[in-house]
This record gives sequence, C-alpha cells and structure tokens, in this order.
Amino acid sequence: GAQMQLIMLDEEGESLVHEWVSAETAETISVVPGDYIIREIVAPNGYEVAEDIRLTVEATDGGEENIYKVSMVDKRDSTIPTGVEIFASPLGRVLLVVLILLAAAAIYYRTRFMRRKTA
Repeated sequence: GAQMQLIMLDEEGESLVHEWVSAETAETISVVPGDYIIREIVAPNGYEVAEDIRLTVEATDGGEENIYKVSMVDKRDSTIPTGVEIFASPLGRVLLVVLILLAAAAIYYRTRFMRRKTA
C-alpha cells in the first residue's frame, strides 16, 4: 500500500520514470543504464516513510539484460498507537479500568431491571 516512484538522475536533475502503489506482487520496470532513486512518497498506515534507495543500472556487453532486485522495508511509526499498545500508558490503563467498570455497572443494572419486570 505504499506509493512509490522510480526517478532517474541526470544532468538536468531528477525525472520521474515510473510511479506505482506497492502490492503483494513485485513491480517490474525496464530502464536504460543510469543512476536512479527509488522513493517512497506515502507509507502504508502505521509505518514511517522509508529513506530513498539509490542504485546504478549498468550497461552490459552483448545486449543481455541485468536484473536488479530491490527491497524496501518500512519501520513502524512509533507515534501511532496500535492495538493494545493504547493501554500501555498509565492513562490508557485507567481508561481501560473505567470502561470495564462501566460495562459491569450496565450489566448489573440491566439484570436488576429485568428481575423487577418479571416479578
């Protein structure tokens, strides 16, 4: 789910070659020899944007293709609490206890009300 770009570096600066959204399958891109940057523009939810990856594609003798396999790994965004991490802080634990007590009180009063109705 990351928004990615392949950028070629030349004398004029940077030029966009290809843009895509990452998926389960690999993205295959044919390029000419030169210097490139793989840049993550938008990271998936819960992750930090990864640093650029620089690579040089070299020409081959005899016209054979070079195949480069590049992997980019994102770090979890530590500023966004996920799952039970919300309750790791003291305030989060107090909130959890309050929610449990409110649920227990609601169940208690509902059962008392139902008993009165049937009596």
